[in-house]
Amino acid sequence: MFIITLNRNFFEMVRFDFLVDEDLNVYLMEANMSPNLSSLHFAPNKLLYEQVIYNLLSLVGLTRIDGITDWPNYDGEKWDLRVSDKDLAVNEELCSSEECFLSCKNDKCRSCYMCLSDSMKLHLKDAYLEQKSIWSSKRLIPSTNYEHLNSQTLKNLVQTDWFKAKCSSDSSWCSK
Repeated sequence: MFIITLNRNFFEMVRFDFLVDEDLNVYLMEANMSPNLSSLHFAPNKLLYEQVIYNLLSLVGLTRIDGITDWPNYDGEKWDLRVSDKDLAVNEELCSSEECFLSCKNDKCRSCYMCLSDSMKLHLKDAYLEQKSIWSSKRLIPSTNYEHLNSQTLKNLVQTDWFKAKCSSDSSWCSK
């Protein structure tokens, strides 16, 4: 599944139902594009539904434990409190090599900090904050485990490279 977005503020909630048999084989039963999370639907799951909704809203930046709801509008100094430019740096050895430091033309260098556009830096700061507030959610895209078969935009390729580089230095960034 690919989600194409023209701005930074898009998300979609999907619920997958799985069945595990006695041999621990996993089967996908259904995918729900708009899952019913009303506690009126099944009262014993009230807390679970509330946690799912809170985690989703936290993941997309609509709520935070510290109450900050307007972080995308911060100026540079306030951004640094949440995500500094050094947090965006990946592949330090490659990016400081002559190959990347002198030119950003090589595809291997596209996720290097000095090769990122200002808008891409903003997108990666969003991604950084989303990852840090992921709670019990799992990121599927971009995957650090698999190559996507469909063609991608340059923005998607940079984000995939960046997540893979973050994963190589910190396993909490890896897709499970």
